[in-house]
Parts: sequence; structure tokens; C-alpha cells
Amino acid sequence: MAPSRMAFACLAIIAGAAMLAHAQDEHPIYELHGSGTTNPSKYFWKVMDMMEEQAKVPLFMTYRAVGSSTGQKEFVGTAENGFESLNHFGAGDIPMTQARYDQATQGGKEVVHVPFLLGPIAVFHSVPSGELPTVGIQLDACLLSKIFSREIKTWDDPAIMAQNPTLNVPANTNIKVVHRTLGSSSTSGLTEYLATATKDNTDTTCVWLESNTGSTVEWNDDETFGVFGSGGMAEFLADNDYAIGYLDAGHGHSLNLEEIALQNKDGRYLKSTDADISATAAVALTENRIPATSTASFADVNLYDLPGTNSWPITLMSYFYIRKDLTGLGASGPLLKAFVEYVLSPTAQNMLPEFLFSKLPQQLLDMNAATLAALQLDPTAPTWDIEGSSTRPYDGAATYVLSEKRKSYAEVERDQLTRTITALQEQVVVLQTELVTVRERVVSNGSSSDDNVAIAALIVALFALFFGAVAVYKAFTSAPGGSGCAAAAPCAKPEVLATQYHVRLDEERGAASI
Repeated sequence: MAPSRMAFACLAIIAGAAMLAHAQDEHPIYELHGSGTTNPSKYFWKVMDMMEEQAKVPLFMTYRAVGSSTGQKEFVGTAENGFESLNHFGAGDIPMTQARYDQATQGGKEVVHVPFLLGPIAVFHSVPSGELPTVGIQLDACLLSKIFSREIKTWDDPAIMAQNPTLNVPANTNIKVVHRTLGSSSTSGLTEYLATATKDNTDTTCVWLESNTGSTVEWNDDETFGVFGSGGMAEFLADNDYAIGYLDAGHGHSLNLEEIALQNKDGRYLKSTDADISATAAVALTENRIPATSTASFADVNLYDLPGTNSWPITLMSYFYIRKDLTGLGASGPLLKAFVEYVLSPTAQNMLPEFLFSKLPQQLLDMNAATLAALQLDPTAPTWDIEGSSTRPYDGAATYVLSEKRKSYAEVERDQLTRTITALQEQVVVLQTELVTVRERVVSNGSSSDDNVAIAALIVALFALFFGAVAVYKAFTSAPGGSGCAAAAPCAKPEVLATQYHVRLDEERGAASI
């Protein structure tokens, strides 16, 4: 190459690099990272997905679903690093323990708890449906305590049969007790509820010891089964008959697991789907169980076994753990505030029933607004705004505005997939009902050729719907934009693709388990 051409090429490369560097300086990638509770992880991932799609500048947001206890540990840090957070925020379904709160607030630092949703922890079982009472299984706190402590070991124990006289299980069928390993807010919710609800019971064998409560407890390892995460719990219940376990109600119902009706403080047996979760939080507010200031310790806050006709006895309130002084986070500080504000916005709060969580009462939302307004941010970092359902001409086009008017084709495709799967599930329920009706007629009146044909047709229809759902899923994932890439546009980051894949996979598993 001639010297002049070589010089020109070098200059072009230098100029291009300078332009790229300028573009990156003008609009860098804004990052946000957190870790904690597994229960609302899909909800977090969806909100992060939406924010990345609605932003005008590039965002990179991640959340590690590792459990509430680990989320607290990583937020607090260690003595070796001066108790500095390893992530921008933590999240948990339990408040920070007093010990961790004390560590996180050393040297005058302030930490805030920001509640963002309410979620019931439910007890599920895998007794075959043909052996169940019409109303399902009902258990009070005393029986649950005896079952999880292995004081009661079989499903036909006289105490269980007394509350469920039409339960028809084989004699001496062992109850397979399954529990979470490592730190889990679900374990904390179950055990602290059992301790609260049984502490005054005159039958001392019912009492769950206060010393054996928290995110990690002592189990009879020789007679129980340990699993990792709510996914492991759900998988065990799905794969093993006659088991009993606990996990967030939304996760269990999304996989069509069978819930046990619990007895609340007013003596009523109900399932989480029949309870008023938000009303339970309102009772906690009237009983002053929640601190008036968000910088105070929340270590003693719980919503277990509260009064009320429709109250749910194991209600968890999920929190963000955030440092009040965010100036050291630079541009990630305002982005964290925007993320929390988005989670608390009407748009995101109205998505909670989709995940079988409940919205916060207005009084808690007002408390949160005051908490967020008091956060200390880097004055040189850009602040974010949100354009909701109402169009804001000019303002909505600003650089640091998250606009609901911006969408990706992948989001549109996901919404369509969800509607299609829901319609198929509804058709399956109708066909299942018809199949049960035909079977009952056969049992009562004897089989006929018409009945046999009807049963065969219904079974074929069920299989057709199932494979139709699978086909819809495969078509979505192979279509342009279906994997998270819009047609003729760059693909989303691998983390986003993995999130979308697992969400769709869970939906497919839900359809397949019907």
C-alpha cells in the first residue's frame, strides 16, 4: 500500500475510534445489578426487560435469584470489604435480620427497606386426585407442625383423618416431607408462622419451637427431603406422590400443584386464592407492625397469623434493601431509583396478579414515595423519568425517559403467545370437565360404545391441544423476533434471552401439566 493510502487508512481508523469513543462517552451503557429472593424473580426480570425495551439509551440490568438470605449477605458485604454491598441492591421476602442490619449501618450508614409486593406462602401436596376429599385437604397449624416435625408420619394418621374424614389413601402411606436447603424466605415464613400459631396450644406436641425458626432450620434429615430453590420444591412435588412441601403460591399454582387449605386466625379454612392478601397487610398497618420510618430496623416485622375473615396466615412482604446514600453508585444510583419507582408504578403493580402476587395498600405506597424522595444521588448523574399510558409530547422523547410507548416486536410476540396459551388452557379445562362427566356416567350406568367413543375423542382432543401449545411455542421461538430479536435488528443480550426462554419454558410446563 502506498504511504499516502496507508496514512489515510490509519487516519480513518483513528477517526472512527474517536467517534465511537465519543458516542460511548455521550451515552454509556447504564448498569444495574441485584440479587435475592427467588419468589418474585420472574416479575423482576419482566420489569427489567420492559425497562430495557422502553429506554432510549442502552441499559444492562441483571438480577440473580439466589434466595433472600443470600441477597441480604451480598447486600451487606463482609468485614473484609468493610461491609460494602456487592450489588446495587438486595431483595428479600423477609426483613433484614438485626445482626445484618447492624453490620450494614456501621459507621453511620443508613439502610432503607422498601416494600414492593405481598405474596402468600402456601403448602402444597401430591396426594393423587382420586383419593382426595371433595373440598381438598384441610390442615390446621397443629397438624402442620406435627407433619413437618415428623411427629405425624402417615397420611391416614387419625388426627389427619379427623379433619379430613373422606380422605381415601392406602393404609400407612408415608408423608414425604420436602423442605428447602440453604437460606430461604419460604422456610422462614412457614416456620415462623408455625411458631406463632402454635405457641399457646395446650398440646405441647403441636408447638413449633421458636428456636427452630428462620431462613435455615434443623430438619430430620433421615426422614425428610431437602431441595434447592422453589424450582426444586415444585419439581419434587410434581415427581413424587404423597409429598408435602411449601413455596410461594404463585409458583405452585402456575404449575397446577394442589394446595392445602389452611386455618387462619379466625378459624376459617381457605386457600391462598380465596384470601385477601392486601387486607392482611392493612391489618398489619393498623396494628403498628410496620415501622413509621424506612431507615429503622424491620427485623421484627411479620404478617403471620393475623386476624380477619379473609386473612392469609403466611403472608410475606417483599422488600428492596437499599442504601440511603447512593452517591457512590454514580449513574447507577438514579437508575436504581427509577427501577424501584417503576416496580411501584401502577403499570408494574397491576402486573402482580399475573404472577399471583398482591399489590401494596396505598398507605405503604405513600411511605415508599417519601423514602425514595429522600435518597441521596450523585448530582452529576442523569435522572430518569417515566412516560406512562398518557402521551407526553416532547418530554417523552427526552434521552432519559422510560416510555411505555416504546416496545419491541419480541414483547408483542410474547403477549400474543401468553394469550394463545391461556385460551388453550381454558379449552383443556372444558374438555377435562366433559371427560370427568363421561367417566362418571360410565361408572354409574356401565360402558356403552357411544361413551367409549366420547372418551377416546376427548383424549385425542386433549392431546391435540397440548401439541398445539407446543407448536405455538416452537413457532414463536423460531420466528423473527421470537427469540428476543426483532427482525433486521440486533439480538438482545444473552441474559435477556435466557430470561425470556425460562419464562416461556415455565408457561409450556404449566400447559403440559394440565
